[in-house]
Amino acid sequence: MTAQMLKKQPKTQFISGVGAIADQYDAFMIDVWGVVHDGVRLNPGSRDCLQQMKAMGKKFIFLSNTPFRSTELLENLMEMGLDAQYCGSAMTAGEATWRDLCAYDGLKMFVMGKRYQGLTEGRNIVEDVRQADFILSTLGGSYEGEEDTLYEAMTKALELKLPMICANPDLEVQIGSTIAYCAGHYAQWYEERGGEVHWHGKPYPSVYVEGLKLLGDIDKSRVCAIGDSLRTDMTGAQNFGISGLWNLDGINTHMTEDQAHILLEQKDLSPVAMMKGFAW
Repeated sequence: MTAQMLKKQPKTQFISGVGAIADQYDAFMIDVWGVVHDGVRLNPGSRDCLQQMKAMGKKFIFLSNTPFRSTELLENLMEMGLDAQYCGSAMTAGEATWRDLCAYDGLKMFVMGKRYQGLTEGRNIVEDVRQADFILSTLGGSYEGEEDTLYEAMTKALELKLPMICANPDLEVQIGSTIAYCAGHYAQWYEERGGEVHWHGKPYPSVYVEGLKLLGDIDKSRVCAIGDSLRTDMTGAQNFGISGLWNLDGINTHMTEDQAHILLEQKDLSPVAMMKGFAW
């Protein structure tokens, strides 16, 4: 083996903001929680960064693992104070879930988590998991004090071999200054014990396919995904064949650059760059 072959690949560069790599791309797929906002308020650089992208003629969409349907996510961003001109298009785990739910029309559904109107309106919801044909998990945020009830329901569902539809594959999410478990955490627990789980959102390819359609006729080599999660954002981007820009914010707020490099090597991931906070 030659010395050249033994030479390590260069470390992922640390940049001050998106502007440092913007010339390499025509479009961006932007995560929401942990990038645009912290679950409570817009992050400081979000509005300016989106404004700069728009001024440079860059296309962008929001690609989120929220159980919100796409239009609901955009409405939520505007309620947080993001200008309507930056809320053009989005693709969400909730949107992908809604499409899957069409195959379950008329069946009885047990909901774990919030009953998001876009997913549950008009559906046959039961209060006892033993009466259900399937589970819809929309958990995201704090369910402190309810964990025992959730695990009890899933244990019963395992016995009944009920399929679970996971409307948010994130394991955890930032809400203000705290980190809370999401639907993905519970779906992973269910799957590890033999349960059938239908996953929707990142890192699964279908949402990237739909996201690319929203961006229009753009070569994948000119698209970059921005997100804070290695498991969903960076893994999904790499598997789909687009670049990733890792934001060390959100669930990674306290991670150092050195820790980030170690983790990237462990996970065999190679985002084009990383930054601390969504800024230009």
